[in-house]
Amino acid sequence: MPRDIVVVGASAGGLDALCALFANLSPRLEATLFLVLHIPEEGSSLLDVVLSRAGPIRVEWARDRMAVEPGRAFIAPKGKHLLLEPGRMRVLGGPKENGHRPAVDTLFRSAARAYGRRAIGVVLSGSLDDGVAGLREIKASGGLALVQDPAEAAFDGMPRNAILSVDVDEVLPVLKLSRAIVEEARGPRGVEAMVRTQNERAVEGIEELDLEGERTPFTCPECGGPIWSVHEAGLERFRCHVGHAFSTSSFAAMHSDAVEAALWTAVRILEEQSVLLSRLAERATTRGQQRTAARFMGNMQDARSKSDAIREVVLSLSPAPAEGVSEEHSA
Repeated sequence: MPRDIVVVGASAGGLDALCALFANLSPRLEATLFLVLHIPEEGSSLLDVVLSRAGPIRVEWARDRMAVEPGRAFIAPKGKHLLLEPGRMRVLGGPKENGHRPAVDTLFRSAARAYGRRAIGVVLSGSLDDGVAGLREIKASGGLALVQDPAEAAFDGMPRNAILSVDVDEVLPVLKLSRAIVEEARGPRGVEAMVRTQNERAVEGIEELDLEGERTPFTCPECGGPIWSVHEAGLERFRCHVGHAFSTSSFAAMHSDAVEAALWTAVRILEEQSVLLSRLAERATTRGQQRTAARFMGNMQDARSKSDAIREVVLSLSPAPAEGVSEEHSA
């Protein structure tokens, strides 16, 4: 049986890896490729044009209910998840996973469930670990797990986490990944593997999560709701009942971002308060209300002191690993 469904996930540094991957594919490729690259939702992107020019395969943005066609590649649109069903693709909204929409895990899981042994999962350059849980499902369903050599990747977080958490079949430089994909797609045609038509669950109810996992004291960094610890494909994951999902690394990174955002909000509020108190002090002075003006000035200085102290704390925080790709690198 050929492995003719290829799902590829990449993040920071992933554009160069994707261009190299496409440059070495065969124009007679018998597989279909599906791509998730983390890029900002705002602005335009010419990723389809860039990748089409990089190699012999036609690349376009995926559209909901499009048919799966061999020898072509489809990119998950910004702000939408790309999922696979037997013979077609779905482009849907829904909660973010690991802080991303589209998410690599979402695509990989759907490929494992819809195509089983026919699927190849490829993890390229990127930070953190989006794609690890999905790659485990591809491997568990009989598919092939390929990972870019971390020594070659611009950002080795995603490849290294995949190697640590999944019994991957090959760790290769991008050139050899292209060759492996071409060879696997030439496999002997046999009876098509049985597929499951189970769609992705965008939302899980509280009762279902209580049965599947354990409620934690944490809150969801996306919506502020309660979080459950669940195990998927042997990995611990965090989910809220809205449907937001996180790996452990992504959950920790997003909580770090939430702390920083909260601190900057405090700085903003204190600085606005100090400006307001300064104006009130000036108005009181104009009216000859010296004691009132002095009280406002004291409160203003206290607000500024607190603002400066919090600002120093924020600036001392270690920055979280870059997870996206700047728009200038996606065009």
